[in-house]
Amino acid sequence: MKPLNKNYFILALASVTFLIHLYGILFGGFSYFRDELYYLESTRHLDFGYVDHPPLSIWLLWLITSIFGDSVAVIRMVPALLSSVVVFISCKTAEKIGGGSFAVFLTALSITFMPIFMGMNTVYSMNFIDYFLLGTSNLSGY
Repeated sequence: MKPLNKNYFILALASVTFLIHLYGILFGGFSYFRDELYYLESTRHLDFGYVDHPPLSIWLLWLITSIFGDSVAVIRMVPALLSSVVVFISCKTAEKIGGGSFAVFLTALSITFMPIFMGMNTVYSMNFIDYFLLGTSNLSGY
């Protein structure tokens, strides 16, 4: 029997993270978070300098809402996708430093169900971009 390719295993673990977020988006029954409404309003007044939030996140939200609309599901799909990318990168990092399948699985489990990670990546906020940029800073060796 052929051994399991770790890349498929890691991709499956990252997909589980996305599916958990997707379930919350589609069946959670939550409306807009108050900050999401503020960010949506900020997309109507684009600028490169804001006092209380960075411009990249607002420009990203403007791009997404211009293409796909401004429904709750569309807005929250971005953090869901990026959180699964963070899990993928973290698992690849665990693999790169010599971890086996169990270490990769434990990494995915730990990050996916970390309360602060789930909380910050469930709604469109400034913080999910921080997790993503911090995670991608480790990509130089891949």
